[in-house]
Amino acid sequence: MAVPSRANVLGVGVHALDLNSTLHLMESAIVSGTKGYVCLTNVHCIVEARKNPNYRTVLNNSFLTVPTAGQRCGSDTLKD
Repeated sequence: MAVPSRANVLGVGVHALDLNSTLHLMESAIVSGTKGYVCLTNVHCIVEARKNPNYRTVLNNSFLTVPTAGQRCGSDTLKD
């Protein structure tokens, strides 16, 4: 399965995928030996990427950058 194009959200390319499509793409990448990383992004991540070009580059160079649908990203998700 080919990786779909990205939607430009304030300079960050975000893949508009559902969970099943995301999992299928990740599984295909593993099977084929494709190397890369997946970014989960929310509005805070997009705003930070606007301010920090290095972070924006990380998001834009990922295998997949997918929206978190309201979930929080980063270390906040690890707190009890």
